[in-house]
Amino acid sequence: MTKPLISIIITYYKKKNFILKTFKTIKKQTYKNYELIFVYDDEDLTDLKYIKKYINIFKNYKVIVNKKCLQIIQEYHFLILNHLTIIYNYHSVGQ
Repeated sequence: MTKPLISIIITYYKKKNFILKTFKTIKKQTYKNYELIFVYDDEDLTDLKYIKKYINIFKNYKVIVNKKCLQIIQEYHFLILNHLTIIYNYHSVGQ
């Protein structure tokens, strides 16, 4: 039986100090049938080059760059699993 695909959505807005640890934490998960959707929500594209350098550790990922900062959700990440959404505070990652 095939395990269902889950989507991990990370929204990014000026949190470069946390992103590498976030990537490593996701990579350590035992459940491997996931896709990573990274939403870069910052008008300043300086950190995007850094992120693209490390996101390629994932085999199934997509980067979405908002041309205008929408400040979608600056403080949270989402894990979507079969229409169930679990929200955890971004600041708890790495603390």
